[in-house]
Amino acid sequence: EFRRVLFRSKVSSESSVNYGFSVEVLGGGVAAAFSGPAGAFDAAASNFPSSVALSDGGTTAKLTKKGAYAILGQPIGSSGSVSFELVKDDKDDEASCFGVMSEAQLSSLPTALHEHDAPSGSAYIRCYNGRVRDSDHSKEDSSCKVHPGGTLRIEVEDGTATFFVNGKKHPHIAKGIRGPVRGFFFRYASSRDVTAKCTSLSLPQAAASGS
Repeated sequence: EFRRVLFRSKVSSESSVNYGFSVEVLGGGVAAAFSGPAGAFDAAASNFPSSVALSDGGTTAKLTKKGAYAILGQPIGSSGSVSFELVKDDKDDEASCFGVMSEAQLSSLPTALHEHDAPSGSAYIRCYNGRVRDSDHSKEDSSCKVHPGGTLRIEVEDGTATFFVNGKKHPHIAKGIRGPVRGFFFRYASSRDVTAKCTSLSLPQAAASGS
């Protein structure tokens, strides 16, 4: 038996998004796939909520303050992926980062993230130089810079995060990722706003029942 239902998930007071939930029952086991065409940012989860301007049903965020984060409302557990587009920044002088942040770190978000390793359990890429950082290691790849109009996909699987810039796999696979994590967008410029869009969020989940 295969059934597909849709429900509406309210992720903040400012935005909501529709997700599909598919359930397949095979031989007493249950497999579930939870995915949405786009995730919505939760302004209330930001360190500076009033500096996150949402549009497009909450999937696009403009950051109007240095050191501000836009955090997705839907967490990723042990596996899943999230994709972004950098909509607005200065080409070759980007002042933004994308990544996945451990929920344990949301209460103490660093406002100079780009200058340091990622907080424990987290990882990010700095758009300007294509450097991926986890909490222990980092590697820069100039071919993986994220320019305005560029896309980024982050795949989380079994404690790792793999970054793809415009479809190209970054050579550094971040380790030590501890879910649940939230996809995020970060601004460190003091002189200009930056804008990004979450273009997809895929969160497969599976559970098996006994015989």
